[in-house]
Amino acid sequence: MQWLYANHPERGFLLSDVQEPRVDGIPKLTARIVASYRVINDSTVHANVFDETETAIIHDVFPDILQAQLFILKNVLSEADSSPELAPQT
Repeated sequence: MQWLYANHPERGFLLSDVQEPRVDGIPKLTARIVASYRVINDSTVHANVFDETETAIIHDVFPDILQAQLFILKNVLSEADSSPELAPQT
């Protein structure tokens, strides 16, 4: 997983690499947005964690980007424990 930032750090997306099998044996690598945050104002950051259909399933508001990122990572990692798609690829 890695963070992708829009034109500025006030909007960020956490991406997960997903390998899909193909007929020719070479896996197809795609990226899926698993979470995002957006700065609303100086003291409000909105964070979302998405499911497989990229529908927000968990969201909350935080006073700064760091707390929003920690919330996202905690929830994504706990979901990765129960979802093989989000588990680290080896």
